[in-house]
Amino acid sequence: MAAEEPFLVDLGEADEPNETAAALPNDIADNNDEETGNSNLQSKEDIVAIFVVAFDTKSGNVIEWKKTHHPEIDFDGIEFKSMASGAHNIKSDFVYFKQNRWYGLTCYAKLAVASEEERGARMKSVGVLSLTYASLHNHMDFLQTAVDRELRSPGVYTELEAYFERHKSTDLDLKEERKSLKHFPLPDLPITHQAGSLSQLWHALKENIFVLWKCVLLKKRVLFIAPPPMEITCYKVYSSCVIATQSDPSHSRGNGNPLFYINVADIPVIQSEDVYVACTTERIFATKTGLFDACIDGNQIRLCGGDVEKQIRCTSADCIRYKTWENERQNLALAAIGDINLSQDKLLMRNFRRMNDKILGKLRDCEDADIASKELQELGLDGKSDFLFVGELIDVYGYNVDLIDEGLGGCCSTIMQ
Repeated sequence: MAAEEPFLVDLGEADEPNETAAALPNDIADNNDEETGNSNLQSKEDIVAIFVVAFDTKSGNVIEWKKTHHPEIDFDGIEFKSMASGAHNIKSDFVYFKQNRWYGLTCYAKLAVASEEERGARMKSVGVLSLTYASLHNHMDFLQTAVDRELRSPGVYTELEAYFERHKSTDLDLKEERKSLKHFPLPDLPITHQAGSLSQLWHALKENIFVLWKCVLLKKRVLFIAPPPMEITCYKVYSSCVIATQSDPSHSRGNGNPLFYINVADIPVIQSEDVYVACTTERIFATKTGLFDACIDGNQIRLCGGDVEKQIRCTSADCIRYKTWENERQNLALAAIGDINLSQDKLLMRNFRRMNDKILGKLRDCEDADIASKELQELGLDGKSDFLFVGELIDVYGYNVDLIDEGLGGCCSTIMQ
């Protein structure tokens, strides 16, 4: 299982674009700048637990071994998050997930063995739990090496114990750490991912990516359904949250609540969530429409609920915006500067961020004032079809704005005081 090159999502502007790329936007053209994030969040002394999960032919997924210095950490159910349903059909994978208040990363691998008891295949995952998913990518290489070692030399945990001692969290006041992390805006939380995951979403959904954007911006419950491996789908969860961020961290309100991989055992958890973005391999979720507001299955987005379907739709303005951004993307590809996948992701992230700044900035500036539907067109929205969407934005973000529908001569029913 080969290690991927880490890609730290950086929405910052490049300082000195190279001469060849002078015709391109500065923050897109220069891909040789050092990708950095919050230094505290990237600390490698962030592990609160380490564990091994194995597939047993009689018992199914089991926790083979675990280590933590924090008794409050609950491992219950982690064996099912560490091996996605259907993992037996693939040779390797890695999965991001959330375990209560902690974030986890596991690397999975399968090895063919001459053992009737194991039915010819040994499957294991080695994972860690951390205070935040921002620094989990730092442990990817070790986990990939560790799972291979556990497959070939089962029951030997010396290296895992030593790694845990080197990288364990030294902050014993876990509640305060969680509280501080809660307020970090998403753009400052780097995560390794295969360059091009946002571009893959763009290609798959086309103009309907703006339906996804509206869902996340309105803090809806979004679920991706896809077969394993889950690595790319986990990155799509993160990318979905990124497209709803703003430039000014102080203006970002929430991050979409990325839960990453979930399974049927998590149903009680997501039933209590008002907002999330998650992914699963289990198709039974597609029948449980009360658990999500939007379901992305392949190239299709399905909205559930009358209010959601009224508030969120793909409008003519979205189609025009898609064509404009697609032309930019194609021009960037033709320029062939640096890593094209990375450049296209950064281009899309920049465009979404600027659009969010423009729309939400307008609503902030109009506190205690009116916005006419015709002004929505100036924001790149459809004055008619996006009217309910903007009304819901006003409601969700708590802006004291009156949205006036000039066409009907009335006032939007969603008015925040």
